[in-house]
Amino acid sequence: LLLSGCSAFNGEQNRPLASQVVGPDGFTQTQRYQIMAWLIKSHENYTEDIYECKGGKPTVGWGFNCEATGIWDVNDIRDADDKFKTLLDEAYKNVDKQFPNLTYLQKAVVVSMVYNAGLGGISNSKLADKLKDGDMRGAVKQMRRWIHVKNKRTGRYEVSKGATYRDWE
Repeated sequence: LLLSGCSAFNGEQNRPLASQVVGPDGFTQTQRYQIMAWLIKSHENYTEDIYECKGGKPTVGWGFNCEATGIWDVNDIRDADDKFKTLLDEAYKNVDKQFPNLTYLQKAVVVSMVYNAGLGGISNSKLADKLKDGDMRGAVKQMRRWIHVKNKRTGRYEVSKGATYRDWE
């Protein structure tokens, strides 16, 4: 997705919905949200019970880091979806501000990374430099380095299944 711009999703989807306005990127607001949500939710499990992720963080809902988000409970899947949308909107605004040169789909890929790694970790990295410079091939190489998470119990870095399943290209 990072290398292909809009072509990967926009082949059949450039027909506007009757009540939706299509933006300059060829997508409606609903389609933009659905793409970002799919990029993340297809790699996260939903649960109403708090569990400890590989990184040792308490997690709930659609992979919400309880400490980072302040979300410690979800009532049901509808509540989790509402909270997810709020987190997604916030992540997109931050990515859009930091990387205004990227296409929508490229930003959606970065939002997926930010959802897992946090914007702080990415902001001052070689990855951020590559994205700002428009070096998408270099950015993909850097993204492949972001697949490890430190296991707090063992102190070792382990491969994050969620990150390895995401196709950054």
